[in-house]
Amino acid sequence: NIIMYYDVVTQVEPKRQALRAATETLNQANTKLAEVKALVAELEAKLAKLMAEFDKAMTEKNDVMNEAQRCKTKLEMAQRLVNALSANGVIWEQTVERTGQELIYIPGDTLVACSFASYVGVFTRLYREQTVEEFVAFLNKKGVPLGPKPDPLAVLATEADIAGWSGQGLPSDRVSCENGAIMTNSQRWCLIIDPQLQGIVWIKNKEAENGLQVTRMGHSKMLNTFEVGLDQGKSILIENMGEVIEAVVMPVVSRNTIKRGNKKVVKLGDKEIILKDSFKLFMQTKLSNPHYPPEIQAETTVINFTVTEDGLEDQLLFLVVKLERPDLAKKKAELIQQQNEFKVRLADLEALLLEKLASAEGDILDDVDLIIGLEDAKETSDEVKDKVQTAEANEAKINEISENYRPVASRGALLFFLMMDLGKMHTFYKYSLESFVMVATRAITSVTLRKPKVEKPSYESEMDLGVAHKAADALAEGEESDDGGHDAGARPVEEEVEEDEVVCLAGKELTQRVDLLQALVMSFVFAYVRRGLLDKDKLTVAAMLSLRVLVRSGSVAPHELPLLIRAPMDQHAPPIPES
Repeated sequence: NIIMYYDVVTQVEPKRQALRAATETLNQANTKLAEVKALVAELEAKLAKLMAEFDKAMTEKNDVMNEAQRCKTKLEMAQRLVNALSANGVIWEQTVERTGQELIYIPGDTLVACSFASYVGVFTRLYREQTVEEFVAFLNKKGVPLGPKPDPLAVLATEADIAGWSGQGLPSDRVSCENGAIMTNSQRWCLIIDPQLQGIVWIKNKEAENGLQVTRMGHSKMLNTFEVGLDQGKSILIENMGEVIEAVVMPVVSRNTIKRGNKKVVKLGDKEIILKDSFKLFMQTKLSNPHYPPEIQAETTVINFTVTEDGLEDQLLFLVVKLERPDLAKKKAELIQQQNEFKVRLADLEALLLEKLASAEGDILDDVDLIIGLEDAKETSDEVKDKVQTAEANEAKINEISENYRPVASRGALLFFLMMDLGKMHTFYKYSLESFVMVATRAITSVTLRKPKVEKPSYESEMDLGVAHKAADALAEGEESDDGGHDAGARPVEEEVEEDEVVCLAGKELTQRVDLLQALVMSFVFAYVRRGLLDKDKLTVAAMLSLRVLVRSGSVAPHELPLLIRAPMDQHAPPIPES
């Protein structure tokens, strides 16, 4: 046993010593490990702190960069917004400044415009001007502030409105524009005096989109037309009225409405029909001087659409240019149409800009879509303005050439108003504008310069005024023997434009041509009028024509004419001596 114990001890003891050494080494290693772990924990804590600081710094950096980008974008948007509003901004600043200066005059000018629209529409241009002068003098006497030159038309309509009316067929002269302004601003239904049918053409074009219904007073289906128009909110035009309005439609004319809940109804016969807000009523008469009772004039706005001499002169000038220079007439018509469209479009764009700015919410610089829309509107506006300038330059050139034919148009307008005055001599003497234009067209086309494609020698270059008068008399006599002369002589001008070659004249040739046309128009029209005159009136009409031509040319002073015709007594003549 001792030997076995010895053997075990000799084997185990080294292992014990090795165990003690290993244990000591392990303890030392564990101590170092603990120190390393403590160091690692310390380093990790420092790393975590540094990473937190780094993340915070990066977050701040990103925030700063985002803020810088946002500011850069905002600055860019601000610059784009300023550029988009730069042109209109100047206009708006001037408008605000001008409005601020004129603010004190607005009530007085508005009062003049309201008075003009309410009372003056039935009168002629001269009487309108005199009435407005009396209005202004009365208000000045009462101490009402007024602008330097109160203009009712400027208060009642804008240039865009007038351009839109012109595009719809309304003549562009001052009186026609005033009539359009009165009609569009009047709360009462309008009754227009329209012998030449110019106003009714404009109304039909203007109200076509509103489903215009046309009827006549006393027509069998008039009440049905009114029922449909009132119920569906369509416009109604009563054309060719007399001096009486039937009692059954007077509630509609006088706007005698009945309140039924939230709706307004009007009594038409034995029915009550709902009155739509979009319903409009227009009345038109061909009578040149109708006499309506006071109740009709009180319930309606009577507007005088009778053609004025200035307006007719412009229309005749366009007719003469269309016959003589169809190329210029076509270009001018296109330019006028473009000008009117441009004015309306510019007004619409300005209204769109203001609407977008007014409806913007929050920070306007953050609304990218709004700014892009404003830029598109500005780009379109600039493009339109450039086109307007080009069109104005081209129109000025065309007008310069067209004005050479102004004497022919002036003579034609003088002749037409002479024809209108013949009705004062006898009720038989009634002429229409359509027939007058037909005769004037025949006079000009009788010596046309427009050549067919196969050139033929023209004789008018060698014709003097005396030969022209003989040719006009011969052609006019041919008309007297031909009942169908109007239809035979009135050939559509447009059909010849593409087939004929236009001859351009200038200088002395153009002057001679204008003198020839002026003489021919007068000869043809006088021959046309002479056919229907009583023998006792022919010399009187010839004298009237001669005197008016002399007064227009300046050969006779206007104040001398009454002295020649009426020979008034001198109120300040010295007494007759007794001896």
